[in-house]
Amino acid sequence: MKSPDTQEKKKLRVDKVFTVPNMMSFFRIALIPFIIWAYLGLKSVPVTVILIAVSAVTDILDGWVARKFNQVSEFGIFIDPVADKLTQGALLICLIPRYKLIIALVVVFVIREAIMFFAGLKVKLVTDKLQSAKWYGKVNTVVVEGVIMALIIFTKIPRTVANILIGVCILSVAVSLVLYLIGYRKVLADAAKAGQEENPEENPEVNQEENTEVDPESDAAK
Repeated sequence: MKSPDTQEKKKLRVDKVFTVPNMMSFFRIALIPFIIWAYLGLKSVPVTVILIAVSAVTDILDGWVARKFNQVSEFGIFIDPVADKLTQGALLICLIPRYKLIIALVVVFVIREAIMFFAGLKVKLVTDKLQSAKWYGKVNTVVVEGVIMALIIFTKIPRTVANILIGVCILSVAVSLVLYLIGYRKVLADAAKAGQEENPEENPEVNQEENTEVDPESDAAK
C-alpha cells in the first residue's frame, strides 16, 4: 500500500500537469489539425485566421492565468513553447505549396528546435531547472508568427516581398538560436563554477596550492 506522503506527492504532480494553463496548451495542440484542414482542405483564409486567433488568445491567456493564480509549473514551462512550435511548424508546412523558399525556413526552424531541445536537456540535467523563454526568443516568435500571418492573409503579396519576409524569418530564427546557445553556455559555466566552490577538493588548482604549502616543521622551513 502506498504511503499517504507518496499519494500526496503523486497528486501534486498530476495537479501540476492538469492545470488550467496547461490545458490551454493542450487545446492549442488539438487545434493544429483543424487549422491545417481549414487552410489546405477548406482553402478558407477567414476560417484559418479565426482558428489561429483562437490559438493566439489562449496562448496569451495561459501565461496570465498561470501567473495570476500561481499555477506556474515546470511542465507548463515545457509544454507552452512546444504548443507554439508545433503550431508554427504546421503553418510553415502549409505555406510550402505557395512559397518554395519556406522549405529553407522549415529546415532552419527544425534544426533550431532540435539543437534547442538537446541543449535545454543538458542544462536541465546539470541544473535541474528548465530555462524559461528569453526576450530574444519572444521577439523571434513575434517575427515568425507575424510573417506567417501576413503570408496567409495577403494572398496576392508580391513574390519578392514574400521572399524578403521569409529571409527575415530565417535570420531571426538563426540569431535567436545563437543567443540561446550563448545563454545556455553561461548557465552551464556558472553551474560548473558553483560546483567547484561547493567541492573545492575536486578542483586540481586548489589541491595543487594546498600541496605546495610549506610545513613549518619540514627541512625547507628551517
